Amino acid sequence: MNALKLSQDRPFKAIPRSLLIILMVSFCLQLGWHAYSARHHVERAFLSQPPSDQQLKVIALGEEEVLARILMLWLQSFDNQPGVSVPLRELNYHRIVAWLEKISRLDQRSHYPLSSAAYIYAGIKEPQRQRLIFDFIEARFKEQPKRYWRWLAHASIMARHRLKDNALALKYARMLREYTLASDIPGWARQMEITILEENGEYESARMLIGGLLNESLLNDPQEQYYLNQRLQTLKGGD
Repeated sequence: MNALKLSQDRPFKAIPRSLLIILMVSFCLQLGWHAYSARHHVERAFLSQPPSDQQLKVIALGEEEVLARILMLWLQSFDNQPGVSVPLRELNYHRIVAWLEKISRLDQRSHYPLSSAAYIYAGIKEPQRQRLIFDFIEARFKEQPKRYWRWLAHASIMARHRLKDNALALKYARMLREYTLASDIPGWARQMEITILEENGEYESARMLIGGLLNESLLNDPQEQYYLNQRLQTLKGGD
């Protein structure tokens, strides 16, 4: 009876880490097996909807960060199925985003899902799919601007040069300024909005923005102040 009570009261943390990892790997292998089995009925496996947050927490067994890494590796390899290679443009991007969101929330400190979104999934020449990825990056940035600013900056650059969507690029650049403090991100990131305004020929708006930045009480970097003053003088003489 005492032995049974000890077994029931055994703390969760007493489970060996190696066993937890084995269980999580087994779960991911099961996902892969279902994908492989599906090929007996269709030409290729299709990406399923991710489990619920509660289901993922149960599967993680307290090791959410480990599960997040395993799932990212599985998701990134989904286009290389046994005997068939699936182009990224043929994957269901709504479900890719759903998986990226779930994985990102499993490990809030990791940049892995956002870096994959920015460099892999947004790299195809499909505007509609690119916008889905940018929406995901924007949403995560809004939740943690200081942590995820670099991915929104990347999205702004891609929106301008890949999508040729100056309005979207300007929107993201403006968000970098409005959602952060001068101490949160590098000066170049907060000044992307000025650069885009200049390139669009909106010199008056650029001058007003620089003036606003120079008047910020938190802008204490002398080098950044000097640089902005120089840009302001250049703009005044550039009309």
